[in-house]
Amino acid sequence: MAGEISVYSFEENKLTEIQKIATHPSKIKNGFESSDLHISPDGKFLYATNRGEENNIAIFKIKPDKTLETIGYQKTYGKHPRTFIIDETGSFLIVTNVATENAVVFKINKETGALKKTGRSLKITNVSCVKTKMY
Repeated sequence: MAGEISVYSFEENKLTEIQKIATHPSKIKNGFESSDLHISPDGKFLYATNRGEENNIAIFKIKPDKTLETIGYQKTYGKHPRTFIIDETGSFLIVTNVATENAVVFKINKETGALKKTGRSLKITNVSCVKTKMY
C-alpha cells in the first residue's frame, strides 16, 4: 500500500470512491509504506500497519456513513511491521515486526479502538502470516 486507504460505496454493481485517507500522521511526508489492514469483528474499527520512520498501527473509527475517522497511532514496539491479526472475539491484536524479529500482543479497547500493550511478546523470525487458532 502507498500509505493511503480508499473507501468505496458499492451500488448497482458500481464502485465509487467516497474517501481517501492517509494511514500515517500528516507530519510524515515520505519514507513510509503500509503492509496490512483489518477490520474489527464488530465492524467499528479499521487498523493498518505503517512501516518506516513511524512503525505503528493506524487506528480508524468506521463511521455510520462508512467513511473513516483517524483515532490515533500505536507504536508496534519493533521495526517493519509485516502482518497482524485480530482474534475472533475482537479483544486482542497480534502484530509481527520483521526487522526486530518479534511479535507483540495488544489488548483492544472495544469502545475506543485503542490498543494497549499486554506485556507479552515473542521472538520470532521470518513471519509472513499470523493465526489465532489452529484448524
